[in-house]
Amino acid sequence: MVMDLLEGKSLHDELNNHKNGFPEDSVRNIMWQILSGIEYMHDKQIMHRDLKPENIMLMRKDDLNSLKIVDFGLATYCNVNKYLFPKCGTPGYVAPEIANLTDKTFKYDKVCDIFSAGVIFFKLLTGKDLFPGVGFNLVLKLNKQCKIDLTPLQMKKVDPSITTLIQKMLEKDPAQRITATQSLQDPFFMPCYQESGIQGPAKLTPFQKKQMFSTCGKAFTTEFQNENQKGSPQDRIENKGSFVTQDNTYRPIQQSQQKIIQKLNTTEFNHIDHTQSPSMDQVKQKFQKGDPIEEEDEK
Repeated sequence: MVMDLLEGKSLHDELNNHKNGFPEDSVRNIMWQILSGIEYMHDKQIMHRDLKPENIMLMRKDDLNSLKIVDFGLATYCNVNKYLFPKCGTPGYVAPEIANLTDKTFKYDKVCDIFSAGVIFFKLLTGKDLFPGVGFNLVLKLNKQCKIDLTPLQMKKVDPSITTLIQKMLEKDPAQRITATQSLQDPFFMPCYQESGIQGPAKLTPFQKKQMFSTCGKAFTTEFQNENQKGSPQDRIENKGSFVTQDNTYRPIQQSQQKIIQKLNTTEFNHIDHTQSPSMDQVKQKFQKGDPIEEEDEK
């Protein structure tokens, strides 16, 4: 297996060095790359479902022109009959149609990724979280309610046309939300095409879209910062975790394994308990490897 070597930090790390957001030209370039990568994924009928600054990496150190989308642990093909993990994502970035999902057989659309991209767009310009709050549950509650306040964009004197584009990406109704292709057709991104010698979005080749796309996925479904890491409430561990629910009807699994997966994963987006004992870590390793789980492991 051959994958790109990523020598830079994550976009999240870069944002920590830009507490008030990036300059508009930098944001334009960053979002053009992200949306081009999303467009390529969606053309291949793949949706990521966990887009956030932590999952955008710099291929080269300090080079914001070398972004790659990573961590496909929650990604899925759009054309499957049922999603294995229908309710998943990260509080503060997940699309409301996923966060509020009750019918786990419902097939939501790949524009769920555009909502996440819109949240990233907002944070790049302002340095602020769209759904600010302390703790996993509060951020998720605000995310579910999806009351969008774009006042910080006005305070930063962001051009109204850019605010309108972000509003279209953050539409609560996915049927009204724009696609990656439609986003890239916005005049805001025209300088990116001109600098690349491309006449416009219609002239972007599949190969050029692919350059924004990376399959450096992680094997499991969660990613957390070190618990000892210090920072603002928005940087704390409880806001960082991807969460996932198991669709029990998707595939047959042994009853003993089902009990274990209930412990390892969340239901209805409750926070995963990461204060697992060493024995639970061993059980997790067994489950991931497909090894049999003993009766004593279930206790």
